[in-house]
Amino acid sequence: MRSRLFKDLTRDFGENTLIGKSHTFKDIFFVPPKYSEMLKRPYARIEKKDHDFVIGATIQVSFESAPPPEQNDNLGEKITLVKEEPDNYSQVKVTGNIETHIFDIPVVVIECKTYLDKTMLEGSSRAAEDLKARNPNSLYIVLMEWIKLSSDYSLLVSFLCPLISKYAA
Repeated sequence: MRSRLFKDLTRDFGENTLIGKSHTFKDIFFVPPKYSEMLKRPYARIEKKDHDFVIGATIQVSFESAPPPEQNDNLGEKITLVKEEPDNYSQVKVTGNIETHIFDIPVVVIECKTYLDKTMLEGSSRAAEDLKARNPNSLYIVLMEWIKLSSDYSLLVSFLCPLISKYAA
């Protein structure tokens, strides 16, 4: 279900626009059980992060182990057709030496916090840095009801967090 909160903003992006709560791409690791297995297939693992609200895209990507270019007789472009696709985000479909993954890439991330102290702000700041390192054109927004970064409390945008939570679902 598409979120109604940003529907006018995202209408021109197309019907495949990802809008709402999502577990998005955070990082990628290659974890073969031993080196000789990596020569057969990459053993890619996609680390994901849960976000309260995202505008982004869902992508499908395939990884394939291949000989180094200097050992490959065919230096032209090689296109591999993958006949099997993952059924959902948590699965990895393996066909021969090809792994196919599906995951979400965030462009805009909105995190809703009821309360924000220095430790939580540092965590949000780190999450924003991680996102910007992997997608430099992204935007990370933290909305909070209460902020405690000094001795006094400030009421900030208390109506936005419930609104986004309501319409993001």
